[in-house]
Amino acid sequence: MAKAPVLHQRLAVDESWYDSPATVDMSAVEAEMDWKALLGRKVEKVGFSKFAAALSKGVPPALRPQVWLSFSGAGERLRAQPTLYAELVARCDGDGDGCRGDVRDQIEKDLRRTEIGPGSPSTSSKVEPISAAKVESLRRVLLAFASFNPDVSYVQGMNFIAAGLLATLPEDASFWMLVLIVEQWLPGHFGPRMMGNHVDCRVLGLLTTQHLPRLADGLKSLEVSTQLLTARWFLCFWASVQRRRAIRPAARRAIQRAILRVPPPTTRIAGAPTR
Repeated sequence: MAKAPVLHQRLAVDESWYDSPATVDMSAVEAEMDWKALLGRKVEKVGFSKFAAALSKGVPPALRPQVWLSFSGAGERLRAQPTLYAELVARCDGDGDGCRGDVRDQIEKDLRRTEIGPGSPSTSSKVEPISAAKVESLRRVLLAFASFNPDVSYVQGMNFIAAGLLATLPEDASFWMLVLIVEQWLPGHFGPRMMGNHVDCRVLGLLTTQHLPRLADGLKSLEVSTQLLTARWFLCFWASVQRRRAIRPAARRAIQRAILRVPPPTTRIAGAPTR
């Protein structure tokens, strides 16, 4: 019997001669467009819902310095006193009397053992010591803060916060962000009694008992207090423990809210009217 003619034959196509089009990450493009629209406007005028929606997509690395300064309040302080940081650095330069000798000694001890995560999400997630240039910048920022606020001066933990800020911001902006974190966002954490740290760790322990009872029971069985685990987190503002690829998105958004003065989303009660 004769074979039936082949009417349709699948042809093998060699696609190696042309490059496949690059995939465009539209979520990153949308996030950049949202933040560019918000920059230069006050949070109150934008509305917290729009601001929180943009924050949920993350802050693009290229816009992070502008966003942090615009919405944290540090930019306002920098514009109000544009030369203060340089004056503080000059006062502390060399053997200047802008900073006590024992404070200088403690800062020097902590400089070389300060480590932070990568400065960009595209780099390796390995934690490495900061560069020599960053060490000089870090020294100036910490000395300037100790001179600016002699009551608090310098406390271990500030080095990690300042190093994390320097990975994104210039020196003067990092200084003003450090001022905001120590004086407004973590009040009492860096004083002699560290009362703010004790209170926040205690509150976190109570919340753990209420919302994560199995974890709380496990810590109790091991005789491990919440403060033992979390005191460093607060003192470093999570800069020494945050890994960009490892930290949960919800935790990362909470940290960003703290930086950008955005309140946490409210929990809606069943049956309550929506806005």
